[in-house]
Amino acid sequence: MRATQAAVGARHAGDPGCCRSPPCGRSAASEFPLQSPNFAPFHRYPFSPPSPYMDGTYSRPAKGTRQLRLGRHSEVNRVYHLVTSTNGRKPVFQSLQAGRLLVHALRRQETGGNAQTLAFMIMPDHLHWLMQLGRRMSLQTLVNTVKSESARRINKLHGVQGRFWEKGFYERAIRRDEDLRTVARYIIANPLRAGIVESVRQYSLWDAIWVKEGSQSAMP
Repeated sequence: MRATQAAVGARHAGDPGCCRSPPCGRSAASEFPLQSPNFAPFHRYPFSPPSPYMDGTYSRPAKGTRQLRLGRHSEVNRVYHLVTSTNGRKPVFQSLQAGRLLVHALRRQETGGNAQTLAFMIMPDHLHWLMQLGRRMSLQTLVNTVKSESARRINKLHGVQGRFWEKGFYERAIRRDEDLRTVARYIIANPLRAGIVESVRQYSLWDAIWVKEGSQSAMP
């Protein structure tokens, strides 16, 4: 798996259509220093900015059937870390084309004013999405919309039918005293912890608002 994903990253490193520019050339630790003049300011959000976040540690969303089925409470302007997996944990997003279609589905929710994407990481078989919820949709409706649109387009790409995503999703509401950059570091480091690549510069399907100004977003 590691060799395959590393080869994918290397193959797309010189591809002008790669999600990142400069493509695949960042590390999770160096890209999110705790203090930098290049951080995107919160006032760029179309929604009310979150309260100031303090440095701290991060606990990932709880996993398990009970957590997956809990009723969803949507809080406008709240920042959430969402996780959802492909049906049967199939590694569909080893395909860069499939990953790009999911990126476009996320972007449409942002341009539609439904959510503000702060960071995302598309793993081979699941999505991590750090976002701030808008006023137009509930959390459940927002995730269902992203999953429905991306499933339809990716199934069409591969010429297949049937369930694409698992039922439900996991979410964790980010506390007011948590540091968003700590959460982003955790999300972006997922391919490293999974042993897929040795550096995130070898991985294409991720982005965050803390990418330095002047760099092209992975959300075209």
